[in-house]
Amino acid sequence: MIKGYADELKALTVRIGGNDGGSGVLIKPLNASVLYVLTACHCLEGVTEDTVELSFEDTLYKDVKIEVNKIYRDENTDTAIIVINRFDDSVRFVGFADKPVNTQVNCYHTGFPSCRAGEDTIRKLAFREVNRIWHDKENLVEYAYTPTPQKHELTGLSGGGIFNEKFQLLGIHKQSAYQDKDEQLGSAFYIPCRCYHAMIVANGLSPVYEFDLSTFNPFKDDIFTFDNKGAMQDLEALLGAMALMQAGLIKKNPKEMFEAFQEKRRCTKKVMPDILKREDWARFAEFLLAAKLLKPEEIDDYDVDKIVPHFQYVYSEEDFDMLDARKCLNINQMGKFYGVGCIYVIGGIKSKTCTYDVLPGKKVPDISNATSSEEFDIADGGAKCMNNLTFVNCHLFRDVMELNGPTLKDLGGKELETYQSLLNEKVYG
Repeated sequence: MIKGYADELKALTVRIGGNDGGSGVLIKPLNASVLYVLTACHCLEGVTEDTVELSFEDTLYKDVKIEVNKIYRDENTDTAIIVINRFDDSVRFVGFADKPVNTQVNCYHTGFPSCRAGEDTIRKLAFREVNRIWHDKENLVEYAYTPTPQKHELTGLSGGGIFNEKFQLLGIHKQSAYQDKDEQLGSAFYIPCRCYHAMIVANGLSPVYEFDLSTFNPFKDDIFTFDNKGAMQDLEALLGAMALMQAGLIKKNPKEMFEAFQEKRRCTKKVMPDILKREDWARFAEFLLAAKLLKPEEIDDYDVDKIVPHFQYVYSEEDFDMLDARKCLNINQMGKFYGVGCIYVIGGIKSKTCTYDVLPGKKVPDISNATSSEEFDIADGGAKCMNNLTFVNCHLFRDVMELNGPTLKDLGGKELETYQSLLNEKVYG
């Protein structure tokens, strides 16, 4: 294991109780005033907010005074969340991860086994390599270690985290099964993160996002990337130019930008950023890059205030065909009217190919000539008002690239200019 990775996991692993206690994982939620310690409920048997003992082996937090706020428990799923006051904003962000698709994995279980107690009875941190993950049923995921540990090597590791190589948390160790006379481990089980997500929602706690949404960095390798190898070769020069534009976007806060579009529209139905997947954030970034390219004089930076008069970004929680956008899109998400010249880009729906990515609006007089657009909510105009607007599938910006790969190849530095022209033709007709 790489030392830096081990040190990071060390800083995230919490020791619970004394010699007979368990382990936990330090998690940073959206709420800036608290941190969570995720553990197994059975590790907290007989303890309360006033009596629970939490500590770190890592020298970074070794002397931190931990102030427990509240403990949430669910004995049915054996989940527990200890809410503590935030003591350091630099705590590494850890996102929740789904069960890997492949059985063979390279993951680690961290915790404080009883066998690692020193003369002072304080348990020392241990890492166990996880090499196989199998069944997922009844809120338990089965997995196996390498090499096979004995029973005494696992006692005390309950509540410890199962991490992948990207510092994502798969779940919390619940128990192990011993199946031979030497009490060697047969298999083990962890509680998947979805159980903790459900617990957070049920108790109205601050959410834990799947990604660190303070920058676009987690999605940089997904922006304008294609499975089509031929397209990637044709677009090599264009993608290189787009990467230079992307450099100015990557440090922006995607969550704040996503929410800003909703705030600027003053819509009555808002979408929470935590439902967006990796692909959604990559498509959102592609839209922002395309908006700057289409309006370079008006949008000289990735400033939402400068973007919204020309483009609005509306995320749909339901997938639908672009031809049905006007009747399927929740009208309460539309909010303030910015005029028929404002393009509404829809995220969250699948690609319908470049040909059907645009639904043009009717060219009618701007409503602002009759009333102040500052006061006009699209929902007040009803479905007929939607007929005046042009809607664009957020996949358009990549679909135009892939469709026109040969056209965008070997242009001697005019790739961006040609791509801009192709987009203008599709978006504005």
